[in-house]
Amino acid sequence: MAESLGPLRDKAELFAQHNRTFMAAIASGIAKAQRRGDADPAVKPRALATEILARIRGATLLWLIDPDGIDLGALNAKLIESLRLELKLETER
Repeated sequence: MAESLGPLRDKAELFAQHNRTFMAAIASGIAKAQRRGDADPAVKPRALATEILARIRGATLLWLIDPDGIDLGALNAKLIESLRLELKLETER
């Protein structure tokens, strides 16, 4: 994906479309939870979806570069916990 900013520039739109699709799916899930009353209605689904994707992509890139130096499981747990807090979800269902 990072190479699409340089040598693989012709692939940039492919990655951009994939990101848009992924963000839309995440935002849809957030909005669905809000409609059910399971998530804070004040949260902006698209903005949070963008943040989630950025965190996933960033953590994955860090781990791919240095798998022994990055605890992907801990990063994942931290992301889930911060989402629970932001969406005001119950910690256990």
